[in-house]
Amino acid sequence: MPGRGLLLVTNRGAGAAEDRAVEAAVQALRQCGADVRVASSADLDELATLLVERDGRQVVVAGGDGSVHAAVAALDRAGGLPDAGALGILPLGTGNDLARTLGIPLDDPAAAARVVLSGRSRRLDLFDDDAGGLVVNAVHVGIGAQAGEAAADWKHVLGPAAYAVGSL
Repeated sequence: MPGRGLLLVTNRGAGAAEDRAVEAAVQALRQCGADVRVASSADLDELATLLVERDGRQVVVAGGDGSVHAAVAALDRAGGLPDAGALGILPLGTGNDLARTLGIPLDDPAAAARVVLSGRSRRLDLFDDDAGGLVVNAVHVGIGAQAGEAAADWKHVLGPAAYAVGSL
């Protein structure tokens, strides 16, 4: 019997540390019998194409909150969100707020990968904002969005502390 079909999507612009984490996760998934296809995207259009052409595979996002948001929004724009099923998360971002809230292991990619296979699905509320965007995890009003944008240049050096610097 073939393994469970997964499409693990990554950001092509991510660094070597993420590559090692993805390799560990893929190895763990395959050891558990999953049929894993890894695909990288460089932008939102390429991500949307990968997700639309997933051939019934469950989507697993390797990245942080922004990557999860981009995948859900791309599925929604393509009309594929209702039929996408559960979205797996391999938390490789800076803050990983959604993964933290859901109790997904943050520091062990193999353990997080096993949660994709053995964890329970949870329904999450989504809503459309006034600008036509889809809100997945958090709503930022006023300075929150500006702080996140200002933090972008500091995330690779300061990690989550970059958001505090961006707020200043």
